[in-house]
Amino acid sequence: MGQTFLARDTLISSVTIWRIPQDPINFFEIHLYIIGTDAKRQPVVTNVVVNGPRVTNPYGDGVHFTPYVFTFDPPAALPGPGYYCLAFRLTYCEGYYDVAAAANDYPDGHLYQFLITGADCYLRPYPDSYPDYDLVFGMEFCDTATPVHADTWGKLKTLYR
Repeated sequence: MGQTFLARDTLISSVTIWRIPQDPINFFEIHLYIIGTDAKRQPVVTNVVVNGPRVTNPYGDGVHFTPYVFTFDPPAALPGPGYYCLAFRLTYCEGYYDVAAAANDYPDGHLYQFLITGADCYLRPYPDSYPDYDLVFGMEFCDTATPVHADTWGKLKTLYR
């Protein structure tokens, strides 16, 4: 699965997606990629911007959505603000996973399905587009602002003598 999104900031600390409650046990590991998009905001699978972590969360309770949290330490750095695509695939290309999606919930992107091709398990270059749906996802950006104390130069000099 994949989801295009608008990045207004460039440092990502984590991405979260959720497995549906009807899939309470799933041992398959998911690998996250962040890939670039073209001028039409469509994913370009040959433009891998971030080769992200692999995550598994085998046990859900059958009632609540089960999170897959992809944490970046250090933060993942995008080349600049703009449109990108979160692309998820099974690490070993076997099995399945069902994640939460919603109808037109996110105005700055939409859902894609990347079918794998052949035994090599690559993301297909031309994914199926679902413009009326979005992957339910969360993304945390780093706060790069450093708070400063508004004092006069004279007061600062007396503090550090």
